[in-house]
Amino acid sequence: ADPGDLHPLAEAARVDPEPLVRTESVRAIATLTPLPHDEAANVLRDLWSAGDDGLREDIALAWAGPAMWNAGGLEALRIVVASEHGAGAVEAAAAVLRHKDASGDVAVSALAQFVRAIEQGAPSTRQQAIAQAPLERAELLAAVKKAAEGDDDEVRVAALARLVAGPAQGGGTVEKLEALAQPGSSLSQRARFALASAGDRRVQGWIEQDLTSERPFDRLSAATALASLDASARAAPLLADIDPSVRVRAACTLLMAARSR
Repeated sequence: ADPGDLHPLAEAARVDPEPLVRTESVRAIATLTPLPHDEAANVLRDLWSAGDDGLREDIALAWAGPAMWNAGGLEALRIVVASEHGAGAVEAAAAVLRHKDASGDVAVSALAQFVRAIEQGAPSTRQQAIAQAPLERAELLAAVKKAAEGDDDEVRVAALARLVAGPAQGGGTVEKLEALAQPGSSLSQRARFALASAGDRRVQGWIEQDLTSERPFDRLSAATALASLDASARAAPLLADIDPSVRVRAACTLLMAARSR
């Protein structure tokens, strides 16, 4: 945590060809002792302007960290949530609303950022905002419920999945997901996983059918969904799968499920 590391870390975050190195560089900057004149926060502002979505998400989290929140981070987040859009801005809004010291105009801007992203963002941004929105906020719960009734099927499944996992389902959420989870639906995998995560065992039969799918992704998704239902042992046939990567990843899924229990 040597303050002299700031600029070498910033250079690595800016130009290193490996995304993981860029991420770890930003995370390291976030741990530096607060520097005078908000230097670390300002360096991250420069990186933000040229960064991709992944780096911007890391920067948003760094600004919200304890070393930077009161050393330029809050002000940087205030600007981002009020004027930016995309994955980084959604992460910034989430970071603000998670912070116990967030209030006033910055909290209002963060809420507005979430509503805009859920209602008007690109499909991937809408799904990210739905996944991260704190639904104890009434306006965000209303936005997610509205998305659950929309025309974009992938966004609709994301919204229904979020609602089915929360205390305020309503509106036949489970029934709507079950309709999308039926065989033949293009979104059946995601709908089944959402229901499995919510503990709905009525989809277990459909999930087990996917263990024999021709697509490796479907077979692995079934293993994960069964683990969510606390029925991971039903995925044991994948340990003898013809695809080595399926065997290894299924084994990891079963071991992690056992450790969770």
